[in-house]
Amino acid sequence: MPHSTYLPQRMGSADIDPRGSFEAGSFQSFTLTYTAGYFGIDDTGSIKIVHRFASDMGKPQFDDPAAPNYVTAEASNGAVLDVRYDGKMNIRPWDKRLAPINHHNLDKRFEQAAPGAVEWTALTTGGFGGFDAWLADARAGTLTIDTALVKAKIPVADVGREDVVHDAGGIGRRIRVFRLPDENPCTAVKMERRVALRKGADNALYVMIVQEDGHQIWSSPIYVFDGDGT
Repeated sequence: MPHSTYLPQRMGSADIDPRGSFEAGSFQSFTLTYTAGYFGIDDTGSIKIVHRFASDMGKPQFDDPAAPNYVTAEASNGAVLDVRYDGKMNIRPWDKRLAPINHHNLDKRFEQAAPGAVEWTALTTGGFGGFDAWLADARAGTLTIDTALVKAKIPVADVGREDVVHDAGGIGRRIRVFRLPDENPCTAVKMERRVALRKGADNALYVMIVQEDGHQIWSSPIYVFDGDGT
């Protein structure tokens, strides 16, 4: 899919400082400022900063300000940004990208309380909230969940592609733990399901899809009328 060219004059603007010519292979520091346009950015939205695959730029890192290739990002409204780098998740020739991602509630932020602990306050009014965790050892350790409704200990080695689910009070409220692949090659799904219909009445059918990141997509109702009950 190509980059969008929809109403570019309303997509905002970007500026980089300093500008000019620089010696190839030398270390330089730049500030890139993006000003949102007419459409703004959704509270779970993101921007991508891309560069060509063929480049002598080092791999960005976000942990050590004193080390080479350090990158940081901040939002003017105080939103908590999750900055990521991926060398392939874009289109050629702009293969490499950075993607700051907003957390879901600006007033109830994720906090890393300790090297091995994350704390946050979750909304219970619907929707999805969560976080990705990159571990130094993907098979070691124990995940401890300590909430008012769910208390559990899950060996990290037991977390796989299938969800580990703990119900948290009904109406679909639950905690799910699952492992994502480094790359997901699946871009389509096909299934069939038999549905019992009420005879002589409209039947409103919905399709709900859960994406890899947990977000849900609902279709508009599909009305089926079964006149003879078959």
